[in-house]
Amino acid sequence: MASDGLLEIADAISRIGHKDVKPLERSSLFEVDLRNFEPHTPRNGKGHKETRKELRDAIIREKGEASIEDSRTLMNGKPVSVKVLFRLWRGSSNVPDTRSKKDLDNLLKPVLDVFQMYLDAQKNEPGLGLLENDIQVYEINVRKHIVETEREEGIHINIFPFES
Repeated sequence: MASDGLLEIADAISRIGHKDVKPLERSSLFEVDLRNFEPHTPRNGKGHKETRKELRDAIIREKGEASIEDSRTLMNGKPVSVKVLFRLWRGSSNVPDTRSKKDLDNLLKPVLDVFQMYLDAQKNEPGLGLLENDIQVYEINVRKHIVETEREEGIHINIFPFES
């Protein structure tokens, strides 16, 4: 006869639907870790475009065009899951702590914009072209972490195939 502890475990396992069980690790389609980089929120007008260009250029410098092209091929219109970690500098006694108070939804907007084919509606400024459109994004996991130094500040982005 099974012990009560084993029965509780068996009961818990039986309540987990197979669709809810995900593998611990998935194969990444794209990953970049930007350090010593201040994540920005959208600004009105020209400032928002500059924020997106700065992020795009930082990703290109970190990954290289060939690696980005490989990821474009892997994604090719497929639904994706996006995981983003914003590391925000706490600041110091002589620097206001506005960085650590940025809203996640505002931090995420430029990231999703940069992945698309163009940074602007007029299609003048190219994006990374990893996504045809952000309708390919079926799942988002976003988190912010407060760090003690500017060198630690940055963004970690990982894109996976979406698994329903």
